[in-house]
Amino acid sequence: MLAKSRYCVAFDSDNPHKASFLWGKFHRFADYVKIESLYHEANANGFPITDSLWNESDEDRASVINDLKIHTTPEAAYRISKTASRNLGTAMITIHIGGGEKMCKKILDGAREGRPPSSITGTGIIYKPERPKIIGITELTTSDKNEKDYHKLVLERAEKGKDWGLDGFVCPINLVDELENILGGGFTYLVPGMSWGGRHGIEQRKTYHPSEIMKVGKDSFPVGIAGSAIMDSEDKVKTAEEIYKSMLNFKSNLF
Repeated sequence: MLAKSRYCVAFDSDNPHKASFLWGKFHRFADYVKIESLYHEANANGFPITDSLWNESDEDRASVINDLKIHTTPEAAYRISKTASRNLGTAMITIHIGGGEKMCKKILDGAREGRPPSSITGTGIIYKPERPKIIGITELTTSDKNEKDYHKLVLERAEKGKDWGLDGFVCPINLVDELENILGGGFTYLVPGMSWGGRHGIEQRKTYHPSEIMKVGKDSFPVGIAGSAIMDSEDKVKTAEEIYKSMLNFKSNLF
């Protein structure tokens, strides 16, 4: 379903067991779950968080966005990417385009080399898993740059990312269609800032209603990210479903 494939829940929990439990409830509505500090916390304690979340989704398709925001030396970036890509549940890895061409290309190498050559699904089917998509951060949507400078930076970095082989970009919702027109179709766009009931990240400057994600990206793959909109609500599962239904309602009107 289009709405489900454009919906990601971002966890800010530092408890991997709680995160796995919640994702077991959320995955009925969203195709993707995004983790950041949770990834590092769980790995440091030997908890296979990516595989745990993936197992909760009951699907063969990878569903975890590891929001690593990689920005380091090329060789260190390569090792981080390769390690993260070993987990079959990893669908995407975020990186900073500002790290430069060499870093970005080494991350792509790590993603290719880290992926196992084949795997067996729960139904016994042997398949060759695709490497995770490498998603470039153009500029943080919490940035306080003025709109003109912000806009210029996003476009410049996205064009570089395309030339360097990246699979998609993190950007505000108002620039998805513009980037698609400039770069062409087929890219994935992660769009932070989904707001519901007045809730969104306190530093987030680029917010939008869930239905807005259904209006953009004719020839690309936009994914709206809801973090605080869900995690700050009293009934998280109910809120996740409400957001999903608002996206579905827009879809029925559109199509």
